[in-house]
Amino acid sequence: MKSRELTAIVVGAGWAGEGHTKALQHYGVEVVVICARKEDVVQKVAS
Repeated sequence: MKSRELTAIVVGAGWAGEGHTKALQHYGVEVVVICARKEDVVQKVAS
């Protein structure tokens, strides 16, 4: 069986979205998209 890299999309960049993003990245999942209403919030969570 071939292993594949996992990727994720996070919808929402509030408190939970930030926590989920950090947890996913901690376990080696590449977060490819973060969606939110305000671009500055997305930039903060993505960095």
